Amino acid sequence: MSMVKTDFLLLLLGSAMLALTAHAQPLSTPNLVPTAALMVPYLFGSLGAAHDSVIHIAGDPGQSMGASDSQTGLQLGAGMQFNEMLGAEGFVQGGQRHGYIAANGQTYVQAVRTFGARLTLGGEITDRLRLFGKAGLARVIHSGRAQWGAVAEDQAYSNRQTRSLIGFGMSYRLTDRLALRADADHIFQRRNDKNTGWGNLDFFGLGLQYSY
Repeated sequence: MSMVKTDFLLLLLGSAMLALTAHAQPLSTPNLVPTAALMVPYLFGSLGAAHDSVIHIAGDPGQSMGASDSQTGLQLGAGMQFNEMLGAEGFVQGGQRHGYIAANGQTYVQAVRTFGARLTLGGEITDRLRLFGKAGLARVIHSGRAQWGAVAEDQAYSNRQTRSLIGFGMSYRLTDRLALRADADHIFQRRNDKNTGWGNLDFFGLGLQYSY
């Protein structure tokens, strides 16, 4: 009788161990896949339109002007995304020369170059679309000569100003690294002491952004 009980107990114990083994969860193993870096560097470029304006009051009324001009503009830069919201960018902007016509018909042709740095603040609207605002400083350089038609005179001009800027941007992710990018930037006007007031400098562009 004791042998039967012993066999029965062994059978019962073996069944219980099989049941526990079948329902046991495997031990979790550490995740060896590295998490995505919080800081993401990127490059960007936008092609679009740059709009500039000037008010100049000269001793000779014929040389005075209040004019504006829009030309093709290009903006290239690099940035660093620190976290999901905050980032920073540095950029350079240039493009076709602007022409401003004075009251006497004389045209002043100016090259406009901009070097800037700004912070960005925004967030993901969808898994692909990101919206962000921009604020910072820009060094705006005007340089050129007065022209009668296509003949340049010896009236060289150069002006450098540091101005504040704001802007808005958005990016639409095409792949893990490549995104479409749109930029709208506004550099505030700043008057100087030589009766020449350069107006707001605006840029609207569309381009690409590549993240590393």
